[in-house]
Amino acid sequence: MSKKLYVPDRILGKKVINPTSSPISKGFGKNAEPNKNEDDPSKLDASLLDRLPQPTGYRILVIPYYPKEKTKGFYRSDDYGETWKKMSDYQVVDSQYYVEIFPDPHQFDKVYSVDMRSYVTEDGGETFERIPENKKHVDSHDVLFDPDDPDYIMISCDGGIYESFDRMKTWRFIDNLPIIQLYRVGIDNQKPFYNVYGGTQDNDSFGGPSRTKNRSGIRNSDWFVTTGGDGFQVRVDPTDPNILYTMSQYAGIMRYDKSNGEKIGIQPQPAEGEAALRWNWDAPLVISPHNSDRLYFAANFLFQSDDNGDSWKKISPDLTRNEDRNKMKVMGKVWSVDAIFKNVFTSPLGTIVALDESKLKQGLLVVGTDDGLVRISRDNGNTWEKYENFPGVPKKAYVTDVITSKHDVNTIYVSFNYHKYGDFKPYLIVTKDGGRTWKSISSNIPENNFVWTVVEDHINMFFLLELSLEWIFQWTREVHGGSLIKFLLSL
Repeated sequence: MSKKLYVPDRILGKKVINPTSSPISKGFGKNAEPNKNEDDPSKLDASLLDRLPQPTGYRILVIPYYPKEKTKGFYRSDDYGETWKKMSDYQVVDSQYYVEIFPDPHQFDKVYSVDMRSYVTEDGGETFERIPENKKHVDSHDVLFDPDDPDYIMISCDGGIYESFDRMKTWRFIDNLPIIQLYRVGIDNQKPFYNVYGGTQDNDSFGGPSRTKNRSGIRNSDWFVTTGGDGFQVRVDPTDPNILYTMSQYAGIMRYDKSNGEKIGIQPQPAEGEAALRWNWDAPLVISPHNSDRLYFAANFLFQSDDNGDSWKKISPDLTRNEDRNKMKVMGKVWSVDAIFKNVFTSPLGTIVALDESKLKQGLLVVGTDDGLVRISRDNGNTWEKYENFPGVPKKAYVTDVITSKHDVNTIYVSFNYHKYGDFKPYLIVTKDGGRTWKSISSNIPENNFVWTVVEDHINMFFLLELSLEWIFQWTREVHGGSLIKFLLSL
């Protein structure tokens, strides 16, 4: 049984180790009040824990607890949470990110704590040792045990699934699961076969051939890494397939020359005296379809380079709402600067997340922001129009993509996401008059399938390819109000 309970100033990850046969009978429930003894964990209210199932055995609970500097640590209770004992000062990298704790069913007081780096205690939390991960990917999330084999353990992580049959002395990577997550994909104009590129979650950016003349087919050795970290967009010079623009998280952009292996960092920097730039985790980059030496790259400002990234100039004001997240309410109140983990591993706010230049008109630029704005410039950034009210779209919804039409200079598609507010509906709109009016075209997309991006067919403008999470590909016929055809499901 595993739960996380979110309470102001702390997050409790709860695990039950061999609980007793007596059901808990007081102080539990969905409407439990926040703990009133936050400075004394030994007096944690029982109301912090949901009602436990009918238990058997010992009644031991363990939690990582992070309210204040002096009381943070790992706590153990042997009376259903009525009282707590601090076992150690152990804490994880970020308790609100993905930490979980897992008691070993074969050994009392042995508990695994999975996090960016994972640890195990065999004395109820007094001491922790890092688990061997020299042949295993980090960033672990879940643990499974074999009830009949104390030597076996399986751990899922950002690199996939690993299992060990010898108490983690060695690891077996399960390599036949097609579960890698690609943030972005791209192609080049290499001949005779073009290459496909992708940026993967926590596993680099890479490229490989779309076809091969090798009788064995495309091999693992045909693929190559373009940059490390969390991989994102890979853009390739349309006139020279050896020149790649590849990046890691928060705009760690490199220009990579495949012909000689040269890699040069080309990230734009703020001018002297200017505030730091706000980059999104997945910062948008485009190569101008009108000039292959021209790049557009977006933080909270839009930058332009005419020399392949050797130099940059700012061509916009701050295109976001530029709101101070520290003045925004979370759980009904504005939290002070010393709130625990307030700004640790939290998404930035006020960044440009979507970007496109029209293929029909040079300098017609469209950007979308993470705080719900669409901006349009018709003169390569000299002036900007702001759009923020769209039919059927929640205010300040995250703009997942902006797409200019390949066939009509006045047609622009915009997709939105509102899942951070518990809304998984698809939001897709179009303008056919350059932004003067907008129309929703998502009414016949199934509920709870939010739109990630759209691609307009390069021959017929009345066909769109729409990508969401649940249904990977969909053809939308006659965007002006026609039907929807699903033709490929995700696994």
